[in-house]
Amino acid sequence: MPPKTEVKKKPASTAAGRLKRTKGAPKSMKRVETVVGLKKGHKVSKLKKKSYVKNHKGKNTKKNRFIRDIVREVCGYSPYEKRAIELLKISKDKRALKFLKQKLGTHFRAKRKRE
Repeated sequence: MPPKTEVKKKPASTAAGRLKRTKGAPKSMKRVETVVGLKKGHKVSKLKKKSYVKNHKGKNTKKNRFIRDIVREVCGYSPYEKRAIELLKISKDKRALKFLKQKLGTHFRAKRKRE
């Protein structure tokens, strides 16, 4: 009687089985890109952000503050600023804010000017 030979069974069609049979990257490479989740996608290194003038233009430095104080002293206030100051003196804060908002265009600018 001839000896029995063992027959190797093929793995069932599972994800692990399919990955083993794929061609492409060598077995030594680890798969690090995730398909789903917060950190999904191909891993890349971030580039350094370039420094633009627009990012720090008008910054309130010591020299800049000094120059603005001198200009304010020499030139004074514009008519709409004088009116806003008068409204603030008589405790009409809301009216001053509405007036400044109309003149400056946005609520945020008006709030900054009122301070």
